[in-house]
Amino acid sequence: MLKHWPPLNALRGFEAAARLGSFHKAAEELHLTQSAISQQIRSLESFLEQPLFYRSGRSVSLSDAGHDLLSTTQALLQQLAVGIRRLEQYRKPNQLVVNTSPAFARHWLVPRLGEFHRLHPQIDLWLLTSDETPDMATQTIDIAVRDDLTAQAECSFRVLLEDRLYPAGHPASCN
Repeated sequence: MLKHWPPLNALRGFEAAARLGSFHKAAEELHLTQSAISQQIRSLESFLEQPLFYRSGRSVSLSDAGHDLLSTTQALLQQLAVGIRRLEQYRKPNQLVVNTSPAFARHWLVPRLGEFHRLHPQIDLWLLTSDETPDMATQTIDIAVRDDLTAQAECSFRVLLEDRLYPAGHPASCN
């Protein structure tokens, strides 16, 4: 593993140049000079100790290492963009994120949401459903209505209802 990461700007410059096939077009897209893109690529190649592009006059093409790094860099930048967009939710001061099972949501919660919104129009409710118990320590969830949260660290909970189980049988089999 590398001791440290290359500068993010160098990765952005590399990704744009590789995707567009041109240092000039990358510079235009990123509002930099062509010289700045060239310097970013050189510093990235120096950091990685291998060429990422083959240069022939004004044209460039990716080396095998460049192709490999391009797919990794695009995935990383895409994931970063998604994560940054997801942060938008934190700007909503009246947001409430609720997690529950699909069955509970469908049969009990969703039919009552209209009344909830009528009584609390200022609250932006996000409903997340899953069959798996969420990890309240790492996921952005305000309230979870689940049948088992006992394994949750750093989470307080209150039992709302106890299950009652009753035997049932067909009348013909009860004789």
